[in-house]
Amino acid sequence: MQSQTITHSQASSSGNEALWLVLLSTPDGLIPDSLVLPLTGTFEVQRNQSWKPRKLSDPSLSRHHFRITAVKHLGGLWELEDLDSKNGTFVNARRVKRHFLKSGDVIRAGDCVFTVLSAPLGNEPPTQLFPVPLSSLGNNGALAVDEEDMEWIGFGPTSRGIREQLCRVAPTTLPVLLLGETGTGKEVAARAIHRLSGRLGEMNSVNCSAVPESLFESTFFGHRKGAFTGADRDEKGLLRATHKGTLFLDEVGEMPLSAQAKLLRFLEDGHVQSVGSTRSESVDVRIVSATNAPIRRSSTEGSFRPDLLARLDGFSLELPPLRHRREDIPALVSGFASKHEVRRVELSPDATEAIVLDDWPHNVRGLVRTVQRWCELERQGDAVSIGLCHLPNALGDRICAREEAPDVPSARRRKPDRSELLSVLESCEFNIQLVARHFDKDRKQVYRWMEQYGIDRP
Repeated sequence: MQSQTITHSQASSSGNEALWLVLLSTPDGLIPDSLVLPLTGTFEVQRNQSWKPRKLSDPSLSRHHFRITAVKHLGGLWELEDLDSKNGTFVNARRVKRHFLKSGDVIRAGDCVFTVLSAPLGNEPPTQLFPVPLSSLGNNGALAVDEEDMEWIGFGPTSRGIREQLCRVAPTTLPVLLLGETGTGKEVAARAIHRLSGRLGEMNSVNCSAVPESLFESTFFGHRKGAFTGADRDEKGLLRATHKGTLFLDEVGEMPLSAQAKLLRFLEDGHVQSVGSTRSESVDVRIVSATNAPIRRSSTEGSFRPDLLARLDGFSLELPPLRHRREDIPALVSGFASKHEVRRVELSPDATEAIVLDDWPHNVRGLVRTVQRWCELERQGDAVSIGLCHLPNALGDRICAREEAPDVPSARRRKPDRSELLSVLESCEFNIQLVARHFDKDRKQVYRWMEQYGIDRP
């Protein structure tokens, strides 16, 4: 069986890409239906800007605040330039004069917060990103009536690609392997696959790392009464209980080797034989498995059977971490809050910038818990208002440090610190000519800085 793997990196692997600016926060503090603005030629952000269907009235913006220009003769890069604005332009909480943009950058201008995303030409996001629960999608990706599950909401190209792939694979009989960091929504995706598959049986889940090795066979295949000490009645086991349904194997990478051999036997012939029985029977079970471990490396190192991986990996899908789809975060906040009957969420610009910039090590699961805490502690009627003071220190410190710092002089008049130099180098893919242009310095000066900071070219 040939496996197909879809990863986040494929969404931005094409050299023929468009860049988009997503408006995440406006001065009124209400989470907008994020406005997506295509960057073409020269793009300027200014006070009293009109972008259909919204007029951007922000008194903290300068009349001409910042400009984004396509630098075509420098490899198709996009350069942001602050137009000597009164309140400054910040990229990733750092005040800048010039900055080469990349997907995932967070821009703050006045009380407006933007993020940058890229999309291959022909796969552009819609002009507005409305909250759309995955459960409301049919097999063809169209909206259906079911609004049951608000735990997975995606709007940008990355999330839209995930939705499309789930809808594509769900009606098939292929086993699915879900990869991704903890908290990225692998079990939610498994439930969506089952719901969209049309299978008549139940969906059952098991955490493979929590099943003792000695009980694996009984747990999965069942047992007859009296088969071992404590077996006081017949048990069907997970595989029989999931006939015509979907079995979700969570943390499959943690399964002991002896258990892997027994599962492989079932996947090869589809027959189940209970412990203590001499008869076997055929069952129809669709397997969806998930792991946050490097399972392919484990298979080459010998801790996971390559033949079992081949059976589980009929179609693999990597769920991206939240930091790779920042454009989704404000709408995720609104969606999760609605589950607590909160109809209106007001995020201050500082709070929006802080939560969008955070790396969210626990991903969507961490965001869910944060929103739940807000809804329980900060709720006023059916609304929640969140400022920087309501965020954990780890979230707010980055913004506070920026506000307490003195004005940053022009990049053309100062020596960058190591992190800024490295950021520009990475943005320019270590093209020293571009980095020198950014700082208005000679290339030799850039090389000297790299030597001083111990930065080597990849």
